[in-house]
Amino acid sequence: ISILSEKYVSIPELNDDNIVFAQPGFSIIATANSRDRGVNDLSSALKRRFNFVRIPVVTNKRSEAEIVRFRTEELLRRHRIELDVPPTLLDILLQSFADLRAAAASATSDDEKLESALSTAEQIGVLEDAILHSQFFGDRALRVETLASSLVGSLARRSPEDLAILNKYLHGVVEPRAKKNGEGWGGFLDGGRQAIASLS
Repeated sequence: ISILSEKYVSIPELNDDNIVFAQPGFSIIATANSRDRGVNDLSSALKRRFNFVRIPVVTNKRSEAEIVRFRTEELLRRHRIELDVPPTLLDILLQSFADLRAAAASATSDDEKLESALSTAEQIGVLEDAILHSQFFGDRALRVETLASSLVGSLARRSPEDLAILNKYLHGVVEPRAKKNGEGWGGFLDGGRQAIASLS
């Protein structure tokens, strides 16, 4: 707080007055993802010392799809991978995240809420993981089963408890959807189930 308010910090190990003053123009920039739940709320003392700029969370499915597609193409160029992401696979990724967010929003207890933020950045991470896995451990074809496995892996790394919620989603939402219209959802269901079973 002294750094933010008075622009100085006291360092006992230094000689003389033990105080270091900030140079003119010194500032601190902090960021937070509104979809992430922090361990502790920001104290009012700290809030008073920051100017807030709020950027709305992307909620439009088309805008989110454009962001995911753009960032994925950028990542593919960086890794020098030539690959077209099938539109159906991208639709499944976007819809699964939308479903899980809706389930978390309507949950009546913390046990039913995913710890994962389910942000747009996390979607990009899941897709990138699936692409890299396909390139280096598969036949270089991006499959929906690999996408499901990457989603399971992403949630398991953050919080193993989320797997139980994801398993309910697979049985309650994805399985009926796969029986009704297919369109890749059957492969997504199989990939998710296999990935969860391998972690059990």
